Amino acid sequence: MKLKRIFLNIGLLLLFVTAFDAGLICSGLSVRYTGSPSFTDGSLSEILILGVISIVITTICSRAFKGYKTEFLIPYKQSVTITVIVQVLTVVFSFIWLFHSNSIDRNGDMMPGLSSLGDYVSLWFIWILVLVALTILWIVTAIKHRNRV
Repeated sequence: MKLKRIFLNIGLLLLFVTAFDAGLICSGLSVRYTGSPSFTDGSLSEILILGVISIVITTICSRAFKGYKTEFLIPYKQSVTITVIVQVLTVVFSFIWLFHSNSIDRNGDMMPGLSSLGDYVSLWFIWILVLVALTILWIVTAIKHRNRV
């Protein structure tokens, strides 16, 4: 059951990543694809392939949802709540940051691409900080749970 729970969480994470990638592509913020999404440039194919894989993994491991609330959500309520809030805020902030960096005028700077690169590097830095903070949160949660058991 634990292996299915791991794959279920991987499937759910892949669903989240697919939704985020689809949001970037459909809003025109993706650097890889310019213009409207289509199958000719591969943007819709990417969303479709990732979506199908994540749905298949989640469906195959859906039995792992049994006991998910009592074994995972309730014992780790604070950590789950903090993780969800931080991830939602990070996604919203990321889209706002990307819209801002794509819409501002660089006022004729010599190297406007470097300013945009700085925006993206800053965003990646924020994502790394969030990842490290959530990793620390879950390590502390796991240690506390192990000491209780």
